[in-house]
Amino acid sequence: MVNILDGLITFELSSSIASVNRFDRERKVMVTSNISKIPLDSLVKHVDQGGSDILPEGHNYRLTEDVERMQNT
Repeated sequence: MVNILDGLITFELSSSIASVNRFDRERKVMVTSNISKIPLDSLVKHVDQGGSDILPEGHNYRLTEDVERMQNT
């Protein structure tokens, strides 16, 4: 099965400072992007279709910022 997110994201292992960020008392990793020439609603659809397939069991994702504003209008 071809991952619907192929070409949109790549995973890269790297080192950083030792800190744990939290949101609602749960650990959080923030991923940001600057994607152009793709309508936001189309991108959200792709992420929703394949996002949970790439995350380990017990992990989830949440789209914020512009996506939340788009969904509230």
